[in-house]
Amino acid sequence: MLEFTGERVIPGQVNTDLWNEHFSRYAWASRFAAGRRVLDAGCGTGYGSAEIAATAASVVGIDIDPQAVQWAAREYPNARCRWAAGSCAGLPFRDGIFDLVVSFEVIEHLPDQGRFLRECSRVLTFGGLLLVSTPNKTYYTDSRGEAGENPWHIRELDLAEFETELRSVFPHIAVVVQNRCECFGIYRPGEVGAAVGRVDGSEAAVEDAHFFIGMCSRTELPPPESFIYVPRAANLLRERELHISKLDNWLTAVRDRLQAAEGRIVELQDELAAEQQTARRQIDELEAENRSRTEWAQSIQADLERTIEELKQCGDLLTAAETTVVERSAWAQRLDTQLRETERQLAAVAASRWHRVGRKLRVGPVIPLLEKPAG
Repeated sequence: MLEFTGERVIPGQVNTDLWNEHFSRYAWASRFAAGRRVLDAGCGTGYGSAEIAATAASVVGIDIDPQAVQWAAREYPNARCRWAAGSCAGLPFRDGIFDLVVSFEVIEHLPDQGRFLRECSRVLTFGGLLLVSTPNKTYYTDSRGEAGENPWHIRELDLAEFETELRSVFPHIAVVVQNRCECFGIYRPGEVGAAVGRVDGSEAAVEDAHFFIGMCSRTELPPPESFIYVPRAANLLRERELHISKLDNWLTAVRDRLQAAEGRIVELQDELAAEQQTARRQIDELEAENRSRTEWAQSIQADLERTIEELKQCGDLLTAAETTVVERSAWAQRLDTQLRETERQLAAVAASRWHRVGRKLRVGPVIPLLEKPAG
């Protein structure tokens, strides 16, 4: 199963509008294919090649994706169709072997668009016809809106650029447009095939068309007659009414969900307000506690500073006391030394012969410390 990437049309994997948009080009191209040898350059999944094969003498579908070619060969077995994998920038065919080359929605994918057109011209007979389409860059850019550029497209073209590229290779060109338009169908139910059509013209400018389709040849072109493709569909107005009804139901459901979401938003806002109030209260309590602890810490700091000052004063007093003790100890030591020296001198005096003689003769000074106590 091929994966739908959003670019290549895979039958059964795209919506009806996209399918009709692409298939209608091949339905138009089949009018030029009767009895001709046809090349479908960039055939994709091969549904267009199979459509052209209904009237063509033979059809070759070529695509750069081997999986797409394998899918086409499996889904559209036809004796008049064969398939090949290859590049449109270098077609693997000899010169002048096709009467008609169709290439729809391919040129905008190629970096060298001139080379591609020259390759198409090379494989065509001298009077052969090239049918090549591309989205109008001006319309396509606006229609994509916020989706932005198509990542699969290398170079998109407006009308002037498209005509310039075609004329660089082919002397005879005509550009017709493909637009989606409303029409009224008068037909037998279930009828499939050609129908008589009438086109009363279009008020839209060519430059604003949805798609451009170039008709190119080295000789005079066939008349570019208008073509109306009526796809398999029921009453378009009825389908639109049903679609509008579905959109109304969808819109009602969206409004219901929006209303429920708005109610939930109100609930969440109330919950948030309550949580904010609780948080504010807790913050106030924490701030009050923080202030209390700060004041306590400041009080402790003041007490500590006072204690340090008192300890410093005590240290100063202790130092002074130690100094006094040291001084008094030194003074006491000096007194003790003087006392011993005095005692030594007194002892020397008491021991002297002159003192003893003086005491016996009761002459000389009386020294109390040397007198013996009475009795």
